[in-house]
Amino acid sequence: LSKLEEECKYLRLELAKQQHELKQSQKSMSEAQEKFLKEKASLQKRYQALETDCNSLETKLVSEFQERRGVEASLEDALKQNEALEKELEINLEECDEKQEECQALIVQLQQIQGALSDAE
Repeated sequence: LSKLEEECKYLRLELAKQQHELKQSQKSMSEAQEKFLKEKASLQKRYQALETDCNSLETKLVSEFQERRGVEASLEDALKQNEALEKELEINLEECDEKQEECQALIVQLQQIQGALSDAE
């Protein structure tokens, strides 16, 4: 009976020791889970912030791309208009040269007429 009592006492001590270890493990597990949940929440916030930043940057990129397309189109229009103006200027210069030649011819004729009139007087 004494042997059984001793074994019982030993088993009770062992049980108490294991219960204590279980409580320690549960406490550690609880602390680890709490830390994990906090870290998870922090990572979720960071992820959401990064996702918001990405969406914002994507919107900005699309806007800038469209703006760039508009600027490129305006530049193409300006180049075409410049080309048309250069052609028009070239035509006007040619017409001016022709008119100047006509004027020179008229001046020569006028001088001839004035000379003939002077001779006639």
